[in-house]
Amino acid sequence: AALSYCSNNFSPYQFRQMRILEFPAYASFAQSFPNTVPYSESIGFIAKVDDTKDDIDYPYYVTAHEVAHQWWAHQILGANVEGAEMLSESLAEYTAIKIMEQKDGLARTRKFLRFDLDRYLRGRGSEREGESPLVKVQEQQYIHYPKGALAFYALSERIGSERLNATLSRFVRDNKFQEPPYTTAPELMEYLHQDTPADAQEFLTDQFEKITLYDCRTISATKEKQPGGKWRVTMKVSAAKKYSDPGGKETDAPFNDAVDIGVFAEADKKRSGDDKNALGKPLAFEKKKIVKGEQTLTFTVSEEPFKAGIDPYNKLIDRIPTDNVMAVK
Repeated sequence: AALSYCSNNFSPYQFRQMRILEFPAYASFAQSFPNTVPYSESIGFIAKVDDTKDDIDYPYYVTAHEVAHQWWAHQILGANVEGAEMLSESLAEYTAIKIMEQKDGLARTRKFLRFDLDRYLRGRGSEREGESPLVKVQEQQYIHYPKGALAFYALSERIGSERLNATLSRFVRDNKFQEPPYTTAPELMEYLHQDTPADAQEFLTDQFEKITLYDCRTISATKEKQPGGKWRVTMKVSAAKKYSDPGGKETDAPFNDAVDIGVFAEADKKRSGDDKNALGKPLAFEKKKIVKGEQTLTFTVSEEPFKAGIDPYNKLIDRIPTDNVMAVK
């Protein structure tokens, strides 16, 4: 799946074979070399992934990430400067999430996005040297892995996966297998800015070139039965955005952007298990223009709604993601 996804979306694979080699658990890592990935048996070879539930298939994810490095680190080699890991680790993380999404659907993808969000927030909470924007990251794993994945995934959802992948494909075509001087993250940003619509330029800058924090909340959500078996859902949401400097000092920022709003059926308890944050199938789901402060939104859906909220799949970097969605009363 990883070879197909990357070959179809970015560029042809450069070798005749791809080898994944198991090695004993005296070390715990996987690493991508040209056409070969040594993979420790301690990170997935005996993992029990329950396909009847919305478990994260982490051996699949690790494999997808390492195969993606055949493009992001082997075809594209970043110069050893600020932002180098964005061209390798961030893009490999994004690619792995997209491959997982194709296999497992949005429910498991949401769990992984939430996992990455938590990793990033924990990491920045213990930062001592000063946080960097993604485009300037230097050996800060909590940025180039989880935040990088969130940033590229959010951009793909904002402008469309096909558009983003076409941009990445053009970047690969123009820069693959370079001799020195190597390409850089700011050069990739030039490609992204060229291909991003005007109404998403600020969003692109916020994700990659600034340290941006969101505060999206659902304040209330009510339902009212309508004739013909339909339901009217009224929700009040609020939104805010802040920029942070490297030391953590925050300043308020204007908010005027398209954000996911969703209304959901009851979750399948057999699949979600004890996950109280699980969402059922979307009954209504669309991007709405949201401004700073409180606003009221109304939807009419064809089934009884159970949950509703703003940014329900946690695509934005929100420090309190648990208040994005609430039960409809």
